[in-house]
Amino acid sequence: MPYWCETWGSSSWIFPLLGLVVMGVMAVACLRGFGCMGWRSGAPGDVAELRREIQALKEEIGKLSRSPR
Repeated sequence: MPYWCETWGSSSWIFPLLGLVVMGVMAVACLRGFGCMGWRSGAPGDVAELRREIQALKEEIGKLSRSPR
């Protein structure tokens, strides 16, 4: 048995509890950072705006490919 368990006796449960709390905080931070929990959903207008930009870029590419070099 480790020395700190003998020294602190019944208060040795605090380290596993702190470890679990830290792991929980890190898990939530990782999931939130990657957007897995749905907290990072974009505004509905963003998708429509991006689609318009993509369409405009496709039209511009078409014009450039048809133009003589």
